[in-house]
Amino acid sequence: MKVAFAGKGGSGKTTVSGTTARVLADEGFDVIAIDGDANPNLGTTLGLPRESFDSGSPLTRDLLRVNGDNRGGSVSTLAKPLEEIISEHSILAPGGITLLTMGRAEQAGSGCMCSNHAAVRVIIREIDDSDKAVVLDMEASPEHMTRASTEHVEHMLLVAEAYFKSLETARRYHRLATDLGIPNVSVVANKVQPGDDNVVAEYCKAHGFDLIASIPNEPKFAEAERLGAAPFDVAPESPGVLAIRGLVKELTG
Repeated sequence: MKVAFAGKGGSGKTTVSGTTARVLADEGFDVIAIDGDANPNLGTTLGLPRESFDSGSPLTRDLLRVNGDNRGGSVSTLAKPLEEIISEHSILAPGGITLLTMGRAEQAGSGCMCSNHAAVRVIIREIDDSDKAVVLDMEASPEHMTRASTEHVEHMLLVAEAYFKSLETARRYHRLATDLGIPNVSVVANKVQPGDDNVVAEYCKAHGFDLIASIPNEPKFAEAERLGAAPFDVAPESPGVLAIRGLVKELTG
């Protein structure tokens, strides 16, 4: 299974994606989590202390070999075995999760991260998903779709809150994900308060979107953020985590 999370900034996609990875690991899956944000924070949500999750080597174009194809274009392949790349660039996170980080914007004026996006795209393509669960947390920008970083995932989950700008972002991303040929594109309603369910459900129905899960506005998630800890560790039986367990059941069932 290869699943990517996207959505408007502040929608809570990193909290949802990181907790999804922890739940998958808890249920016995071999999980590879990929932080596809130039401002990486997935490690915290997985339960790593700040000083450790910044230590992974970023995924760069150096990992790729670009060859010409028979149509005058080019095709990218890995310059070394996938297992070697994962071993050299990953950090072991709680639950036995393998964390890879696309890269970090560490210097102003250093240019785009196009090569990092390319490396992520090829690595996702090359991972054999028959015995692994890949969870990809993307940045709050459509660039990961315009650069086709998420081209080889099987399910795109669009995390949205019950207000217009967030839902409109989900609508735009839905179109881009469909253009990429991603076979399954669904909406996850997040930070749901009383009355919000109808707002998101009606929007999804009006646009023909699949609403796969609703996650309540969970105070324990905010507490975990303040502590710099994983929601899964702070409150494993909270309504929010239980809702994400339901999401995982939908994805794996």
